[in-house]
Amino acid sequence: MPSVDGHEAIIASWRYGEITIVGSQVRSIQARWWPRWGTMLGMWTDRISRSLPADECRFYYAFPRSSPGFMSLLYTHAGPQTTYATFHRGIETLDRIASLKKAHAIVCQATNDRLTERMMNRWGYQRHAENLGDDHYIRRF
Repeated sequence: MPSVDGHEAIIASWRYGEITIVGSQVRSIQARWWPRWGTMLGMWTDRISRSLPADECRFYYAFPRSSPGFMSLLYTHAGPQTTYATFHRGIETLDRIASLKKAHAIVCQATNDRLTERMMNRWGYQRHAENLGDDHYIRRF
């Protein structure tokens, strides 16, 4: 499905999902049977052999059973020429899905060099769980 509008009830029923953004437009939002975990090996493999076309990115999210009321951004895969507008559209879509599920917050671990603390703050994310490292963020609603 290409957008959240008109599909609110269906999207709100999913525990795991994938959002694909191309050229700053939502191409698809799909349910997943299991979460897409981000690992260092997975990031390296994606960078070397599974490069996305220009200006495309994918967001993988979950609503963990262990943390009701929280959305977890598990993994983001962006192409080398992904623009700020395309990435920001993904963030906006995540916010919309979190509001459908009435989430209290979105949590993520940002390990990409292109994501600066200033950018995260601009989008409403604050450092979180500092005992786990410098790259954990939360956006409270």
